[in-house]
Amino acid sequence: MPKRRAAVLEEELVMAMRFRLRGGIAGLSCACLIFLWYCPQSWADEQNKGELSLSQSQALETLIKSLQTLKATPESATEIARLVQSGSDKVARDLKDAETRIESLKKQVAEAEAKKAALHTRLNALLAAQALLSGVKPGGAQAPSPDTPPSPSPPAASPAGEANTAPTTSEKAVESPAPPAAPATPEGEKGLALFREKVYPALERSCISCHGPEKQKSGLRVDSLEALLKEGEYGVPLTPGDPEKSFLIKAIRYDGDVKMPPKEKLPQEDIDAIIEWVKLGAPWPSTQTSEAGSTQPERVALKEIPWSFQPIVKPDWEGLAASLKQREWGTSPIDAFILKALEEKGLSPSPEADRRTLIRRLHLDVWGLPPRPEEVEGFVANEDPLAYERLVDALLASPRYGERWARHWLDVVRFGETNGFETNTPRRNAWPYRDYVIESFNQDKPYDRFIFEQLAGDALGEDRATGYLVGGPMDEVKSPDIGLTLQQRMNELDDMIATTCTAFLGLTVACARCHDHKFDPITMKDYYGLQAIFAGVQHGERELRPPDAEERIRKAEALRRELEPLLARLALLEPLAVPGIVFLDDTRREVASEDAPVVTLLRAEGVAEGVYAPGADRGRYDDPGGP
Repeated sequence: MPKRRAAVLEEELVMAMRFRLRGGIAGLSCACLIFLWYCPQSWADEQNKGELSLSQSQALETLIKSLQTLKATPESATEIARLVQSGSDKVARDLKDAETRIESLKKQVAEAEAKKAALHTRLNALLAAQALLSGVKPGGAQAPSPDTPPSPSPPAASPAGEANTAPTTSEKAVESPAPPAAPATPEGEKGLALFREKVYPALERSCISCHGPEKQKSGLRVDSLEALLKEGEYGVPLTPGDPEKSFLIKAIRYDGDVKMPPKEKLPQEDIDAIIEWVKLGAPWPSTQTSEAGSTQPERVALKEIPWSFQPIVKPDWEGLAASLKQREWGTSPIDAFILKALEEKGLSPSPEADRRTLIRRLHLDVWGLPPRPEEVEGFVANEDPLAYERLVDALLASPRYGERWARHWLDVVRFGETNGFETNTPRRNAWPYRDYVIESFNQDKPYDRFIFEQLAGDALGEDRATGYLVGGPMDEVKSPDIGLTLQQRMNELDDMIATTCTAFLGLTVACARCHDHKFDPITMKDYYGLQAIFAGVQHGERELRPPDAEERIRKAEALRRELEPLLARLALLEPLAVPGIVFLDDTRREVASEDAPVVTLLRAEGVAEGVYAPGADRGRYDDPGGP
């Protein structure tokens, strides 16, 4: 073939030369085009094989000789100029198209680099989150480059020097290979279409209920290709490409002792579809498998470190304010952060509100009630530069402030004035805790003290605050079944634990009631440790000390000290003996007549009834007392 191609080239050059000698520039153009068309590829192909009959130098020599034989004429020069211009225009267009493509490729490269940098930043954040949650300092290890594939982690060492028998990820892949992807061939596409339209619906309708994820009769599963390729009780159920060697085909055709489904044979249309599918290689979507794959860290890693787990860092609001465009806007450090958020979203701050709007906003925010008309007019007409500050102080000093904002805390701690459930009995003494919260807001009580009193108010002298613990629902309808009674008690404790953690920690811990939390660092041990703390708390009512209990106790102690000398003097005036004793004789009726008295009053000798005996001796009428 190379020799023939060279011969053709040689013949075409000769014909072109003859044509040029007879007819002008067209022959030369043909010769040049034939030379450019054949020679480069033929040289590259045939030089490597050593079969080039017309060498590169011979071809060039032939072309040069043909050019030397031509005589320049005005017509030839015009034609050459036209052809050169046409060729130049075409080259310019091609060059412009190439430059356009180059610019497009540059943009794609730049976008890829940006994505690469973003992924690199994201990877560093995920590594920092992982390090923080595992107790390792984020700076302890260098984040790998996105271009470098992560190296597999070594298997954990077994305790007590035992051999580590747990399979690694690669070993698991060898033990349970994922089903092969369907081949990108017409047969594979046809087999996949047949599988989706007829094969899998037939299996799902008639087979998977007994041979699927819930049941595996005879150890057989037909819900994945992986399971069908495993050897079972009757051998390998499926042999791709060979229906006659497939136990599954024999079973659905009722060819042997095993017949599936046992109650009713599949329709012949379904059987033919399954046989045809097996002939096509039994293609199965590669994403379906009967076993869970290995965990993908990038899918389950924290998207970001929650703010509640981050260490407290003092923000550089002054540097932030200096970097903003409208740095003169705002009067407090908080305004810098607000302005930053606005600028990031391309927004501008709203203009300052007029006084009529401002007083309405203040009243609605702090009290939840609009101001009276005369208050609005008075504030608008007030020219005092400190009128706004004084209005804020007045609103915060009002009891309505606590009544408005205490509602938000009562919602957080699920406070209700009924017990809930089907009876929904009113809690007649729920109000003391409500009043405690309102007073705490009005007194501007420190938050830490506010927490302590609600968790241990009975030990801190604020019994009303412990109403927080039992402020949720309570099932009053008890059961004689000990199991149900214990379940009700566990639910009560769970309500206390869940409310405490959500209100004060910002965490939901209900998952740890049955298992370790999947994402948050809460274990069952932590949960039941908290339950032990609240185990002594019962729903019920008890006497509460009044708010002024301490003052009353102090007054009582003072009065007791005043009474002590008076009581001592009174004790000296009391007689040492009782002037009379009542004697009951129940036997008198048995030994005497019915008229005999049953009660006899025994008196000291010489003492009249109801009167002290005269005299100044001890116990006498004129007894002066004293030691």
